[in-house]
Amino acid sequence: MILPGFPRMSMNAPAAPVYVVNGGFDNASGWTLGSGWSISGGVAVASTAITAITRTSNITLVPGTYRFTFTVLNYVSGTVRPIIAGQNGSARSSNGTFVEDIVVSTVSNQLIGVSAISAFDGQIDNITVEKIA
Repeated sequence: MILPGFPRMSMNAPAAPVYVVNGGFDNASGWTLGSGWSISGGVAVASTAITAITRTSNITLVPGTYRFTFTVLNYVSGTVRPIIAGQNGSARSSNGTFVEDIVVSTVSNQLIGVSAISAFDGQIDNITVEKIA
């Protein structure tokens, strides 16, 4: 029911920007693979990697808070952490799906990805990033 004098309002929220395309690693398209990284079987595979797998965002990153979600599978050893616009997230060294809010106060680059900070041996899947503030 629409009341006289009240505008019609849509209950549909605007679409959120897509910061990561192919975060499910269907193929290597759009990803820059550091030494020790490959993409196979729909996941990013690290074999004692000490570098990052990154992509340049298709949208300009600006200061704010970003929710970074990713899954570590078949963990063997090492440590990996999310990175966005030059800011590092928390180090992870186990299987699981991790959700982290990363504050970007100064944008030093337009990269999104995960970085191996010690010889990481495992797999990464389902990277999503959304700006929440």
